[in-house]
Amino acid sequence: MNPGFTRHEYECISDAGAGRDYCLGGDLDLCSGVMSVKPEQELGRKGDMPDMPILVDIVLRADSEEKPGGDGAQVARYVEAWEDRADVCWIPYRPGLQFRDGAAVLVLNTARPFDFIDAVRAARGHRTVSVPIHHRRALFRLMRRAESGRGVRTVADRLLPEPARELVASLARNLRGVRRVQDLGNVLAAFARSLVVAPRLWARLGQCLDSCDGVVLLAPGEARDLIGDVHWSGRNGRLAPNGAPLNVACSRAWSERTLDILVAGRVEPRKRSLEIARCAHALNIAVDFIGPIVAEDSKFGREFAQLARDSEWVRHHGLLQHSRVIEAMGNAKVVLNGSWVECQSLVDIEAAFCGARVVSSRNGNSSDWIPDSIRVVDSESVGDLLHAAVEEAGAVDAPLRPVYPWTWRNAADIVLEMLAGVHESAGPR
Repeated sequence: MNPGFTRHEYECISDAGAGRDYCLGGDLDLCSGVMSVKPEQELGRKGDMPDMPILVDIVLRADSEEKPGGDGAQVARYVEAWEDRADVCWIPYRPGLQFRDGAAVLVLNTARPFDFIDAVRAARGHRTVSVPIHHRRALFRLMRRAESGRGVRTVADRLLPEPARELVASLARNLRGVRRVQDLGNVLAAFARSLVVAPRLWARLGQCLDSCDGVVLLAPGEARDLIGDVHWSGRNGRLAPNGAPLNVACSRAWSERTLDILVAGRVEPRKRSLEIARCAHALNIAVDFIGPIVAEDSKFGREFAQLARDSEWVRHHGLLQHSRVIEAMGNAKVVLNGSWVECQSLVDIEAAFCGARVVSSRNGNSSDWIPDSIRVVDSESVGDLLHAAVEEAGAVDAPLRPVYPWTWRNAADIVLEMLAGVHESAGPR
């Protein structure tokens, strides 16, 4: 049984919330190995959901269309589960955001801190709920120091302080979106506001989270990281972790699986795809990759593509439909997650439910939820990760099915109630 927090950790987080009960409960309830929330401690007021669909404006990353990721997939599953209970408008971030009258606003991603702060500022007067999908800053710093093969971006990541690096990156993204004179004015105004925020960026980010009507947490570890990294009070958060996959019927018996080690997700420096491919080639370990190469014309992208063409040990299958990714996981013995940073990895959960053994770097919070289904390698070495994956692939018996009762409907119901300002659900029973 793994409640996520120990009682001592819970008490520490209650203290961090200025003496007020943290949303995860005054008592620890165990529900099939996860923490549930008592109704009297839930966010919002008691009441029923509105009869009419509520308006929800969702602010995505500025580059969400050309660089799809787990954040967009996560929210897409909320929307799917909401069905006709919400009238949704998808809005990629841009300076000068405007929202529909009467809409509740869902803002994603503290990984883009200036964009996140500006979006929450623009949502004043609207009920606002944030989905931080927060990555631990210490791991982000390790990633920035280690990344290579991206030219000027690599140099900037290593030399600039975090706030300066994020400020430059935000300005560059915003300028790429300029189409009209008014757009340029909005970009310059946002940059001026960001200059004021930059000296106290992380404290301002914590205040921004505190100002929201609710904060959606994917794992207890995310709450700990937010409190430690940005001094969020913890008063307005609520657990709504990612749901288990619905269709894993395609999973094969352990003895019939033909892929030893699979890596699923974007091929990019953050996920250490190239380092894994290089190491697999050097050690003669077969690894299959599924996912698009981000920035194919970069040094990183070109080297990965060349290695996949030339090496008999590295196979790249490109971008596949989600159903085919699930099918591949159901044919793999090990799904390897070498990412520098994660919050709650969708890939880890899906792989575990597909009957694969999950081997992961210490990148996120999967062990909060599926501790018996994941092997965490406490090392920065890609070689250590691959050796652990080989060991797991050589196991005689299939892993046990994970104990994880959360569904996308559970999570979506909680998020929609937060947006509507009511509460009815306490998660899975």
